[in-house]
Amino acid sequence: MTEAAGASGAGGRSSRAAILEAPIQATLVRLAWPVAATALLGEAQGFISTFWIGRLIGVAGLATLAVMSPVLIALALVGGAVQLGVQVLAARSAGSQDGKALPIIVNGAYLAVAWGFMVMALGLALFHPITRALAGDLAIAGSLGNYLLPFFLFYPVPMVSGVAVFAIGATGWTRFGLIQSVVSIGLLVALMPVFASVLDFGLGGVALSDGCSDVLLLLLSCYAIYRFRNDLGLGAWQRAYRRLDLGLWRRILAIGLPYQLARSMDFIAQAILVRVMMESGQNATVAGYGVAMLVITLAVSVFGSLGVAAGVMIGQNVGAKQPERARTIVHLAVTQMLALGIIVAVVMPFADPVFRIFTDDNKVVVQAASVARALTWIIPARMLSAALLRAYTAVSPNKLGNSLSIVCGAITIVIAYTWPGTELERVTVAVLASGYLRLVLLAVLYRRYFSAAISYPL
Repeated sequence: MTEAAGASGAGGRSSRAAILEAPIQATLVRLAWPVAATALLGEAQGFISTFWIGRLIGVAGLATLAVMSPVLIALALVGGAVQLGVQVLAARSAGSQDGKALPIIVNGAYLAVAWGFMVMALGLALFHPITRALAGDLAIAGSLGNYLLPFFLFYPVPMVSGVAVFAIGATGWTRFGLIQSVVSIGLLVALMPVFASVLDFGLGGVALSDGCSDVLLLLLSCYAIYRFRNDLGLGAWQRAYRRLDLGLWRRILAIGLPYQLARSMDFIAQAILVRVMMESGQNATVAGYGVAMLVITLAVSVFGSLGVAAGVMIGQNVGAKQPERARTIVHLAVTQMLALGIIVAVVMPFADPVFRIFTDDNKVVVQAASVARALTWIIPARMLSAALLRAYTAVSPNKLGNSLSIVCGAITIVIAYTWPGTELERVTVAVLASGYLRLVLLAVLYRRYFSAAISYPL
């Protein structure tokens, strides 16, 4: 059997055999490319939003988006603790075939509902103070309010749909992400200009179109789990699986929460860095920074898909008691991501045409180009750090590694506020110094939190 034939099932509804037995390189690629394409389409939704905001609302809208994006992403990442915990536990269950995946998914959905409604209630109760605090000295409070109201109202929906999508990914059916992304983005393209411009909802229209897309994704992903549960290796449905299991809640959070807190700290730091850029008092400076970070984040997300695919493969192989194969997977993924990160970092300073997709304002484009040139070499460090954290979390809660990542995020903030120089110089030093410090610390932890961890039963 050729390598391609052995890995041919990877990425589809029956991926387990390939993940556990087929040649690693071909399997990793087959799992990763749908993840990359899904990430690209997912980020394309951000591109579409930014495009319409820039064209229909202008520089003030782009500045509002730059202020909001890190905060919303950090909030989503904290909620994503449930989704990641479900994925890790479901991947181990798929590898061992112990029949526990469906109760994990159901209880993950219960936990996501609880978190979603709590955030919605707090957001609506503190709506005006939150809006004023985020707007700062910029004249964007009205736009922020228009966006936040529908965002909070729809917030529980993507939390629950995320559990279903992550659970499907845990089985190795990574091509499902492409299906849901194409459907969601089609709806977004159709609705956003109508809500934002024709109905004159402004930024509120962006949030409304996102919410409608999230509802469709929830319905599609729940149907996929129910319809294809046997193909995915989830087993037959039993009424007992509906039971609330607080023990599963604890296990899900013990895995997902440390990892997601570490990731959310990055975006909290990013929100603070936006405040540093706001010290310039210029909308164009803040907008340019936001556009550049959008493109950098897209590159890290798309090319970091190898790390996500490797995490699924590692989880299933650890569940199937194949530690040596798990070690080989992480070594191969890290080597390839290093090469990809360097290539992307070299290309990023020439991204001016991409920035012009969002705006014709030369000041914004020039600022975005300056940010891209200054921060381009953070890309390899972020890709590798994310891959190592994901690999460690696939086999253990990895509390120390995630704690160190949080500390590095705090160091980013400290440097940005204490380093002398212009706003961009302070941000550049803070991002690069803390980013490479985190990478070194995570590499040092490899033997303890990965190699040694998979040598013993979980």
